[in-house]
Amino acid sequence: EKPDIFDIFRESNRGDTLACLLMDELAGWLAVGLSNLFMMFDPEAVFFEGDYSKAGDYFEKKLLEKIKNISFVSIDKDFRVIFHTPESNKTAQGAAAFARDYFLFKTLDI
Repeated sequence: EKPDIFDIFRESNRGDTLACLLMDELAGWLAVGLSNLFMMFDPEAVFFEGDYSKAGDYFEKKLLEKIKNISFVSIDKDFRVIFHTPESNKTAQGAAAFARDYFLFKTLDI
């Protein structure tokens, strides 16, 4: 049976060498994409939903480490990477803030 992404998440959190190498590679490529996002849009936060929100501590720490190492701009201000959990409502809060800002600043032209 072939391992799926959840097997790799679990094993990387347990310290498996191969799983950690795979997660390091994934975090590195994702960090490149997020760094480009930071330069273009200067977001205050990025929310992770779905499969990657369940990756666990190893992936979260590695991703943040790699973002800080390759980012051309300082993201130490108030930037946050938020991994959605079933008990949080951060995604709904982010969507509501986006809708509010879009309405106020785009529709009303404030």
